[in-house]
Amino acid sequence: MNDSLRIENMFSVKDKVILITGAGGTGSVNARCFAENGSKVIVASRNMDKVDRLKKTLKEEGLTIEGIQMDIADHKDIIEKVVKQIEKKIDVIQAHYFTEDEIYFHEIALYKVSTPAFQENPEASKLIRRYNARIVEVNPVFSIVEKNGMSEDITSLYGELKALNCVLQFVRSGRVAITTSCFERVNEFLDGREAMYNQSKNQ
Repeated sequence: MNDSLRIENMFSVKDKVILITGAGGTGSVNARCFAENGSKVIVASRNMDKVDRLKKTLKEEGLTIEGIQMDIADHKDIIEKVVKQIEKKIDVIQAHYFTEDEIYFHEIALYKVSTPAFQENPEASKLIRRYNARIVEVNPVFSIVEKNGMSEDITSLYGELKALNCVLQFVRSGRVAITTSCFERVNEFLDGREAMYNQSKNQ
């Protein structure tokens, strides 16, 4: 039986070449995760300072990545070429790209605010209601506000809370996205690979 068709080999990322776009937020998290699992990681970003900082941080943890400068925003033809080259040159399952109108995405953010400052200002609670955020933790020293939604709303809420001088800490996730298409290309590909694997077992 062909070893490449074994399930444990089909989904292993060890020694795979992983191309990650963006050196901040989820990009840095993904770079660390793949590097820890033995992948050869390439981080592409238009800001090489971020890439260099990420490389230095991971090097201190015993992890190695490579960086290239690339800005493919708003250039559909370049994106299509990159996707095709990824499928040809880099060992991946499949490569696709999607425009923003083809995906549904959200972020999550946590705002740690001073409870006394928050309670003293009536505008603070109005902001929470207006942005459909919710308070998930309250104690005499600080409160934690959680907001799920679009990037612009999360940034806007942070700006308005900061203007009230009550923000102690602020963290946010990267965008979590899912395609809106009814056609699941990766699922179809994996079904085909599973069929090949089952066929090879019966030979």
